[in-house]
Parts: sequence; C-alpha cells; structure tokens
Amino acid sequence: MGDKNNKNFFDFLLDIKLNYQRLEDEKQKLFINQKKNFFKLVENNMNRKASIDNVVKNEMIKRSQFISKVARNSEYRKDDIAVILKDIEKTLIQELAKGETIRLFNGIIFHVITREAYDLYLKKQDEVVTIPTTKIPKVRFTKSIRELVNNFDENELDNLQNEKE
Repeated sequence: MGDKNNKNFFDFLLDIKLNYQRLEDEKQKLFINQKKNFFKLVENNMNRKASIDNVVKNEMIKRSQFISKVARNSEYRKDDIAVILKDIEKTLIQELAKGETIRLFNGIIFHVITREAYDLYLKKQDEVVTIPTTKIPKVRFTKSIRELVNNFDENELDNLQNEKE
C-alpha cells in the first residue's frame, strides 16, 4: 500500500512538473506573440508617419499656389485674394480664441475644445507639474462637404457656383 501511495505521489509531482512546463511554454509563446505584435505596431506607425510626411512634402498646396488657383477661378486679382485670405485667417483665429464655433462654406466647422488643467507626476524628478488649461482648435467637415469631395465633378461644381449667384 505504501508503494501505491508513493507512486500516486510521484505521479502527482510529475503532473505538477508537466503542467508547470506547459504553462512556461505558453507564457513564452505569449511573450513572443506580444513581441511580434509590438513590432508590427511600431512598423505600422512608422509607415503611417512616412505616409503623412509624404503627403505634407508632396501633395500640399502652398498658400501662393492656392491664391493663384482662386484667382484663376474668379474675377479678383491675386493681391486682393491674398489680403482677403489674410483677413479671414486673422478673424478666424480671433473668434476661435474667444471660444466661438465658426461655420464656413456651408460645411466646414471650426471649433475649440478646452482641455482642463491636470497634474502630471514626473517620476524621475519625483515632482508633480500642473499642466494648464489649453484650447485646442479643431476642424470638422460635414457630410455635404465629404460627399462633394468623394463625388467631385467639375460640372457639378460649376452648377453650384451658378446657383449661388
């Protein structure tokens, strides 16, 4: 009977050892998968940053180019358009600083989000820094603008301009 109890006890210890090894293997696999996922995430973020940089460098219209395009599509001179654009920019900043919401061109909405002040603990310096309240300007496009951009047609744009006149 003693042998049988010893055998059961050793089987029990063997099961514990096998279960422990299985758990360690699972833990190792999980760690490896997490590591792979982390590197995929880093790679995706790098690709996204590269694509954003690419858009900024290659596809952004400069202010002078925009003014030239507006001048071609209207009867105003470039100088007049530049002054008007500068005044619009100045007024927009003033109104956003007041906290106003501005709707332009029947579909572009400028608004401000206020982020409340909060305390930030800096572990290395062992101190608490208070981050002040900040205003964050945002731009939102309505459905009508998104539809116009996605289904852009020169003829429809001309029709819209004629209707407004």
